[in-house]
Order: sequence, then C-alpha cells, then structure tokens
Amino acid sequence: MFNFTRNFTLFAGMACAVVIVGCGEKDLSAVNPKWDRDVCEHCKMAVSDPHFSAQVVTKAGEHLFFDDLGCALIWMSRNEKRAQGSVLYATDALSGKWVERKDAIFVTPYVTPMSYGIGVLSKGSSVPEGKQVLTDDQMQENILKTFRKKQESRAGGHVHNH
Repeated sequence: MFNFTRNFTLFAGMACAVVIVGCGEKDLSAVNPKWDRDVCEHCKMAVSDPHFSAQVVTKAGEHLFFDDLGCALIWMSRNEKRAQGSVLYATDALSGKWVERKDAIFVTPYVTPMSYGIGVLSKGSSVPEGKQVLTDDQMQENILKTFRKKQESRAGGHVHNH
C-alpha cells in the first residue's frame, strides 16, 4: 500500500541531500589532463610533459591546464579575477605527481616545455646536484623576467608599454 506521508518524507529527505551535496565545497584537487590532447590555456601548445606541467583549479572547480609553470603564472597574472581563490598545482619534476604550490620546492635550472626553466619538487625531496632552490617570490620574478625577454625578442627588441 502506498503511504503518501512516508514516501513524501523519504523523497523530501533525498532532495535535501542532493541540494546540500550540490551546494557544498567544490573539489579543488588536481586531475590529469588528456596528455597530448589538452592544450595550454596560455600558449595553446599541447600539454604533453608530465614532469613540467601545471594546472589552475578555479574556485568554481574548473581545471585549466598549462604546459609549463611559467604559462600558468602568466595566465594567473593576466586573469586575476578568474584566478582569485584558485589553487595552483605543478607536476613534480622527478615523480610526475601533482604538487600544490604551498607544498612545492621551486628549482632551477631545468629544460621546460616553454623555456621558463623552473621545475617543482615535493617538499622533503632531495634537490638534484647542480640545481638551485628558489623562494616563491624568486620563482615568480624569474618567470616574469623570462616572459619579458620573450616579448622583447618577438618585438625585435622593442617592447612598448601602454
């Protein structure tokens, strides 16, 4: 026999659970791109090197992939509003596992897909011989300096700041 009150209560409870789950915190964990198919959000090159890739997970839970940590940081600086509240990940240069920015060691020099030259290691990793550890600020400064040099070379040495 159909019990309207019992079934309505059950249905209402399930509906509330769906609303609560749907409105909860977004999962801001890193995910793998479709290697060699997804393209860098900044430079539009294929994301293909699992040891020097990056991703930004926006507060809305959107995953944006980058073929180089430098591309991710340049994109973030040019898209501040969209990047606000996001989480930045990069792949560990040795293991290829995703490392959140706050848990990363920034190391140079490396040969990276877009020549920004900075690799990421997980905190606690041994830094390979011949590599220099950078602070987060030094890493950003190096990337910005490299980006400016790239712009200058594209403009034949003449960059116009508007």
